[in-house]
Amino acid sequence: MSELSNIRVDDYNIQADISLNGNSDIGIVISHGANNDMENIYVKNLFYRLKEHYNVIRFNFSFVDKPENKNISINTNEIVACIGALNCKESILIGKSYGAKLSTHIAENDRAVRGVINLGYPLHKADDLSELSNEIKILRSVSDKALFIIGSEDPLFDVRAFKRLVPQARIIEIEGGDHSFKGKTDEESLSNLKRVIEAVTSKVDELVR
Repeated sequence: MSELSNIRVDDYNIQADISLNGNSDIGIVISHGANNDMENIYVKNLFYRLKEHYNVIRFNFSFVDKPENKNISINTNEIVACIGALNCKESILIGKSYGAKLSTHIAENDRAVRGVINLGYPLHKADDLSELSNEIKILRSVSDKALFIIGSEDPLFDVRAFKRLVPQARIIEIEGGDHSFKGKTDEESLSNLKRVIEAVTSKVDELVR
């Protein structure tokens, strides 16, 4: 890992790994999930893949060191601070699980967000669709600039229900993958990783054209 930077958020700092590319005016912010950090295999691999051509930042939410900071408002502000740190005209947000949810909420209200790529979006509680309606309005409003990459065995995302409620959304299913895209074998998990990385890279390239 390169030397980390500190990004100021209100009265505290969060740690970030920043790569700037002078040939691009697009900033990409990659957010991790609730139970990991920026060393997550998907976050890390995407960062190193995308920094070859774009301005990219990966970071740790403050709750990595301070669990009491796991809060939607606090953590949303941290993503916004990362967008500001890149100081680009437009941004693309990539989020894993919890990071995907917050990134989508930002994309709904920020016209400078060109696209949002969601990896394992937590649509509902495990195998429980009772609160599904809480997310649908937001997801419909961002469907024109969002991509959902979902494991076919993800208990937090009912693909059939989602397609029925947000028919215009673009979804890529990773066959056999769970919420973290893990397969039944290490070989399947590695294959899923490669497919996700390629899908994200392709979508980013599409968004900047």
